[in-house]
Amino acid sequence: MLGDLTPPDLIEFASERDLDIGFTARVAYTVSTTVWPWRTVKTHQTTPEQNAEVQKIQASGVPTLIDSADAMPPYAVIFGDKAYEMNLDRFYMLQSSVAGRSVFRHPNRMTTVTMNAWTADVCNCLPWQAGFSYNGTNCDWMGGVCNGFFMRFPHNHCVKIDGSTPNCLVVASCMELNGGIEINADVSLKSCVAGEDHMLGEIMPAEMKELSSRYGFDLVDAVTMAYPKASFSNWTDVRDHRATTEQNDEVRQIIASGVPTVIGSPNGLPPLAVIHGSTTYEITSDMMNVMTMIAGSSSVRPSETTWINTINFRHE
Repeated sequence: MLGDLTPPDLIEFASERDLDIGFTARVAYTVSTTVWPWRTVKTHQTTPEQNAEVQKIQASGVPTLIDSADAMPPYAVIFGDKAYEMNLDRFYMLQSSVAGRSVFRHPNRMTTVTMNAWTADVCNCLPWQAGFSYNGTNCDWMGGVCNGFFMRFPHNHCVKIDGSTPNCLVVASCMELNGGIEINADVSLKSCVAGEDHMLGEIMPAEMKELSSRYGFDLVDAVTMAYPKASFSNWTDVRDHRATTEQNDEVRQIIASGVPTVIGSPNGLPPLAVIHGSTTYEITSDMMNVMTMIAGSSSVRPSETTWINTINFRHE
């Protein structure tokens, strides 16, 4: 059976007979119906279910093709700890076109194969929505921030849940939690590492505002879990020039640093502000929508209870 050949042997088989290796692999090996497209797998943006399936494929030792979204290259064959990625040889196709020859004159040259050691990275951060929806896992224990942010934010950026250490969700088989904790048998909370994981604080305030409008998450939750906080929490005193000398000195340092920094309120509710260099973003409440949400309306999204505006704030 053609499928009994290992990928290196199949490549040799196709080369000797001038066959297109991409098509040969498709007819030789099982095509996964649960894990695709390959680009998502390659960049470790898989769901927990897909991650587990990839691990099964690797452990099985059976060559399995991970398809593309349109069944055209690039796609790959996973065999053990190696991935054989197949791409169209566009240079050969261009040469053939210029020479007026059919690309099928030498089918074996249509597709190139790149072999790399590869494994599913079980310690890659999961998208928050997917992680908190996996196999009965939920974030109800986290209170309002669950629906206000986590179930609406589709990306995998690390957030400062406890106000200091950035965390993200990973599948339970990840052993490198860096001091994080197991949540249940399916997912764990990992302490993130700068330079290796994406941080929510890398999203600047203007973009955060746009993302909130798009996905509906609460801006107060987002900025307080993204950016560092000032040592004091009385934004209105700063805005209205009632701050102490020490607080004013800290504001000057925040402005000079260029790092988006939150100045909160005594009760943690709006109004509060994010100062980013010379620009100040004030977050205030839309009380009509707040009351509508409290009354139990499902038509109001958390993002509609707060407004973020660039204000003309001059520090004196």
